[in-house]
Amino acid sequence: MQLVKRGVVIALLWSGCVWADPAQDLVNLINSEQQAEQLQAQLQAQLIPLIIRGAGEHAQELAKHRDVLEAWFVRYLSWPAMSAEVAAIYRKHFTDAERKELIAFYQSPVGKKSLDTMPAIFQESSLVGQSLAERNMPALQAMLDEAKRNATK
Repeated sequence: MQLVKRGVVIALLWSGCVWADPAQDLVNLINSEQQAEQLQAQLQAQLIPLIIRGAGEHAQELAKHRDVLEAWFVRYLSWPAMSAEVAAIYRKHFTDAERKELIAFYQSPVGKKSLDTMPAIFQESSLVGQSLAERNMPALQAMLDEAKRNATK
């Protein structure tokens, strides 16, 4: 009986080593599912109208089947569909040891705070970019005007 218990423990430990995937663990840890669902909802809201408008003379007919387009998004752009491919990206860019360090970081208090505040930081950062672009639009116009003048010489 003792031998059987040892065999089970060894089998469990071995299977954990074989099947444990730090990349998938990392992806799951950093709230990628929540982010993917938000992205899916945004894409769906933006792309379905574009797909319908892009259907030209068939737009009205396609609009009647919006539920099919929504089902397509859920099936092919949902977290379960994306998760393994996102994990592969982490595998491509980080070693197992680095992924384990990232997991440890994201499980720490500052790592958790980082995950919680990152969406707001990204949003605020994109607003900075938008604001800079708007404030410097006159400079862009001057640069374009100069390029046009130089092209006609």
